[in-house]
Amino acid sequence: MKVAVTGASGFIGKNLVNHLIENEYQVVPIIRDEKKRKKFTKEFSIKPVVCDINDFEGLLNAFQNVDAVIHLAALFNNPENTWQDFKDVNVEGTKNVLKAACSAGVKKVIHCSTIGVAIDSGEMPYNEESPYAFPENDKYESTKYKAEKAALEFNNKNSLDVTVIRPAQVYGPGDTSKVKFYKMIKKGIIVRPKKTMKHLIYIDDLCRAFILALETENLGGEIIIIGQNSAIPLREMMEISAETLNV
Repeated sequence: MKVAVTGASGFIGKNLVNHLIENEYQVVPIIRDEKKRKKFTKEFSIKPVVCDINDFEGLLNAFQNVDAVIHLAALFNNPENTWQDFKDVNVEGTKNVLKAACSAGVKKVIHCSTIGVAIDSGEMPYNEESPYAFPENDKYESTKYKAEKAALEFNNKNSLDVTVIRPAQVYGPGDTSKVKFYKMIKKGIIVRPKKTMKHLIYIDDLCRAFILALETENLGGEIIIIGQNSAIPLREMMEISAETLNV
C-alpha cells in the first residue's frame, strides 16, 4: 500500500513514517518547510514532498497513485497565532486535503483529531458517543472540532472513506511539546494540579493504531479514541517527573 502522510516532519509524523517503512509500506511524506527537506531525506532515505496543505494542486500531484492518506498536519502549541491562522490550517487545510484526496482517487483518509473535542462533556470516562464539548476559547480544540466535523461530513457525501482517530495526550522520545512542563519541574515551580487528570498514549502505540486503521476495512465514518488503559492524576505525573529529574 502506498500511503501519504501530511505533517510528516512533526513528532507524530516522523515516528509514523518510520513505523510505516518498517512495515514495508511505500510512503509519501509531505512537509511544509523547505528547510527540513535535506535533513528529512538524510534521516529516512526518502525525499519528502514540500507542499502546504492549502496548496490544492500540490496535494493533487502528491496524492497521485496513493492508496491512503494519513492527515496529521495541524497548527498546535502556537498561542501567539491568530484565530484565523488556526482556522486556515486546521479547518481549511483539512478540507483541502480531503478534496485533493478525493480528486486523486485515494481510497481512504485517516484524519488525526484529538480527545480535546469532547473534554467538557461531563464526567469521565468519555467514549466515541460523548457529545462534542470543548473550551470555546481554545483555538486548537475549537478548530480541531470543526475539522473533525468537516471530515465526517465529507465521508457521508463522497465515495472516499474517512476515519477519525482521536489520540489522547501523546508522549515519547523526541516530543518537545512538554519541555516547558519539565523545565518548570526542574526549577521547582509547581502549579497546583488539584484533581486534574491526564490520559496519555505512547507514540509507538499510536503509530500502531494508525497502521491498524489502514489495514481494517469498513471504517468510513468511524471515530476511534486511542489512549492507554486509564488516565492518571497530573499530580502523579509531576511526582514521577520530579523523581526522574532528581528534584
